[in-house]
Amino acid sequence: MLNTLVGRSRSTQWKIHEERPVHENHWVNLWITDIETPDGNRLVLEETGWRPGPIRPLIYAEPANGITDSQHHLFRADSATYQGPPTEKNESDRIEWIPLTTIRDMINRRDIVSSGTLVGLLYILMDEATS
Repeated sequence: MLNTLVGRSRSTQWKIHEERPVHENHWVNLWITDIETPDGNRLVLEETGWRPGPIRPLIYAEPANGITDSQHHLFRADSATYQGPPTEKNESDRIEWIPLTTIRDMINRRDIVSSGTLVGLLYILMDEATS
């Protein structure tokens, strides 16, 4: 059993509370694992090089409901401090600040297509429009 998410450094370990087999045969060993995910602030820092300011819950979504039980808990930080280059270089192709005013055009051009990202950005755009 691996105690780290594949492709991540040892510093981004998931704390495993319990593991048990669900299905085993000569093709696959399927286990269920009760985990505690790494701290979100640390993940942002490792993956972007920026330390986020106060993080608060934004929205909960299941972007592929009916297909998978993928649960997304999205959070928002309105500030960040640059700490240095990211230590997790495989997480993103490009890191940059993008003004909220350009997000809708990026969505229209299909520059942003991930449903998890779209849910969070559209919620922020709605929130900004009503405040």
